[in-house]
Amino acid sequence: MTAERKSEPAYPVPGLERGIRILQMFNAGRRSIAPPEIARELGLPRTTVYRLVQALEHLGLLERLEGGSSFRPGLAILSLGFECLASLDISELGRPVLDELSDQTGLASHLVLRDGVDVVVVQKAQGKSPFASALQIGTRLPVHGTVLGRMSLIDMPKDELDQLFDNQDMSAFTEQTPRTVDALAAMLVLDAKRGYAVSDSFFEQGISTIAAPVRDQSGLSVGAVNVTLRGAPSSDPAFDALVDQVVKAGTALSRSLRYQRAFTREPMPHAG
Repeated sequence: MTAERKSEPAYPVPGLERGIRILQMFNAGRRSIAPPEIARELGLPRTTVYRLVQALEHLGLLERLEGGSSFRPGLAILSLGFECLASLDISELGRPVLDELSDQTGLASHLVLRDGVDVVVVQKAQGKSPFASALQIGTRLPVHGTVLGRMSLIDMPKDELDQLFDNQDMSAFTEQTPRTVDALAAMLVLDAKRGYAVSDSFFEQGISTIAAPVRDQSGLSVGAVNVTLRGAPSSDPAFDALVDQVVKAGTALSRSLRYQRAFTREPMPHAG
């Protein structure tokens, strides 16, 4: 995965593109949309939108709400998403690694892959901890605002970072969130030296994470693994053991992807 921008397709298919853009309008804060909203936001004629919505409804990708004025994602889109994720080799390779990590630590663990300026959860193991992770398969997280994201960028040169975040809004989620590429790059230098990263409420108050990179045969990070817990992780008496287990999981999955170099990690004097 690189920071290269996607060029315009040589043979565009307007109907397909518009249908996908409609599906991309849904998110955690927007669970239903009415056709007039779609027409207004996408700048399309209402008649075009109604035809597209009807086609998506016929395929099961949209579902009409009671009353018929709005639509929400249908079950078919969930099935399609899970089937696509399950088809990724790294997702299947990550399943036993995460199961072992959660069994060892008792904590929820996740595998993410980078997709542009986001990372996407492609595998999860819940663990035995009473603290249940809110992250689900398919959840997208900002790369600059999470340690999982930072681990996916850990090998990226500064010029590629600049290109990746060109014209991108680096929103703040907590006081620790880097707001500039330079600030993010400085964090990544420390992350690379350390070999892992720890979040103490870095993205969400009260939620902590220990994350390590996952690299492929090119030697570059393509994603990350983590465990999540409540409270300050460095205060946990098992902190060093947790770090070792997460790094070991990242190493094991990287080895499965034919990464050959040795992983190293340094002690972390404080959470970051």
